[in-house]
Amino acid sequence: MAKIIQLPGSGPINEGEALAVALLKKELPDTYSLIPNVEIPQLGRPPYEYDIIVIAPHAMYVVEIKGWQGGIEGDDFTWVVAGEFVRPNPWPTVNNKARVLKSSIENKQP
Repeated sequence: MAKIIQLPGSGPINEGEALAVALLKKELPDTYSLIPNVEIPQLGRPPYEYDIIVIAPHAMYVVEIKGWQGGIEGDDFTWVVAGEFVRPNPWPTVNNKARVLKSSIENKQP
């Protein structure tokens, strides 16, 4: 069972995020930690909100939770959810969030 690291002012803000945290906590081994709903500041920009950061012995993962239901089809730019709702592909934003997290960690090193 994974550990939850609850930072001040953080925590699942909606039912979908709470369910994802509970599932990951139950299914991941105790060598993993979860940081739910945390904001990481960026220089000169609004902070990024992370749904879940997973810390594993070998890597860190950024988990983005979407409350979308139905099948998803799409390409690098646009996804169609449930055959009718057009959404931007979230991958570029999640990838950028991972880069900001990496940079934040590197800048905190002594």
